[in-house]
Amino acid sequence: MLLAKRQVVIDKVTADIVDRITRKGPQSDVDREIVDRLRDEIDRQAVFDQSNGSDFVYNVIDADREKEKTRLSVEDSDFLVKRLEHLAKEAADKMVAS
Repeated sequence: MLLAKRQVVIDKVTADIVDRITRKGPQSDVDREIVDRLRDEIDRQAVFDQSNGSDFVYNVIDADREKEKTRLSVEDSDFLVKRLEHLAKEAADKMVAS
């Protein structure tokens, strides 16, 4: 019973973190840590096929404060959302445990 309640709290905190990040961007240190980890993983692991016409196109600001156009396929965006949820769940678990 206690484990089920803990899981409900973790799921709620996870949903709140993901919602906050996706709607407003990272607002807290926890949010920024999650987004930074996701960015690091993308830089190291994800290779996006930019030739598909159904890509999501967005701009990011690079390290030199220059605007850079970036493309993300639908498949890759699904991966990113799932990974964001996983990272948020890890953070929520740590928050509930402390």
